Amino acid sequence: MLYQKNHDYVVSSGYGHLDIDALACGQGLDFLLTELGFQSRFISSAALNASVPSRIKKRAKILRPRNLSFERSSFIVCDVSDPKALDSFIDQKKIVELIDHHFGFEDYWKHRIGEKADIRPVAACASQIAERFIEHSINPNQQVAELLLLAIISNSLNMQLELVSPVDHTAKEFLEHIVKPSPGLAKNYFQEVQTAFQDEPLRSLQLDSKIYTYKDQQYLFAQAEVWNQDNLNLRSLFEKFTKSSKHEGHFILNVALVESRNNIIFTTQQSLLEKLESLYGGKVQEFCLTTAGNIILRKQIKRDLA
Repeated sequence: MLYQKNHDYVVSSGYGHLDIDALACGQGLDFLLTELGFQSRFISSAALNASVPSRIKKRAKILRPRNLSFERSSFIVCDVSDPKALDSFIDQKKIVELIDHHFGFEDYWKHRIGEKADIRPVAACASQIAERFIEHSINPNQQVAELLLLAIISNSLNMQLELVSPVDHTAKEFLEHIVKPSPGLAKNYFQEVQTAFQDEPLRSLQLDSKIYTYKDQQYLFAQAEVWNQDNLNLRSLFEKFTKSSKHEGHFILNVALVESRNNIIFTTQQSLLEKLESLYGGKVQEFCLTTAGNIILRKQIKRDLA
């Protein structure tokens, strides 16, 4: 990290929503920069989605951009690399670093900021932030360490994803040494998320939806990660989601079930469903694919369809 003293650094992410990974990256990097003696602010206009439990939301430290000046700021972007998805106040010309784990825009950022674009195939961007704490021999405080740890658990689906890397394992071990979590931390986290999802399922999907283009067709691609499907009528929810949305194209809903380590994927496009079946196997029934023996997230589906 080649930063300057007495310079204003703004840490931020995407405009649509902040999941627990983006929140952890923002708070974590802001904490680290401050510990290293740099002037830093974590600023976002995005709402926190259902992956952030209510107890974490209550202590989230986020500045909102309204009435703030960025004339002399440089930007550090975390957990997003799609240029169209950046928060609206971010000036791309003033981005000095970008840290992400999503597929698709590596060349775009390499051309613009070179090695300052740290885009790697890891399960959680929070692992990349934890790696920086390790490199600088600095420990985050308890709250930041717990947030980073939960983000890794969330984005790796309790370390069950194919994308889990040595970076994720090292980061998780480092943070566990600080947090000293109970054995049931992962289960408790996903059950908290599921409870929040059950309270407001449509809003939860709206806050975790992205426009995705596949074979020249636009999809509204929603996702949920829950412990199991107890008390969830997913087919009915998908129907309500499609009917309540203003999106005029097709729809995808990917629900990751952590306990059973599989997915239920809905889509309104039969040809896409057949493609997903060819990629992941499982059982197809009425615009729905139920996988078996593997668990996947949206970023993997987009990568595999590319």
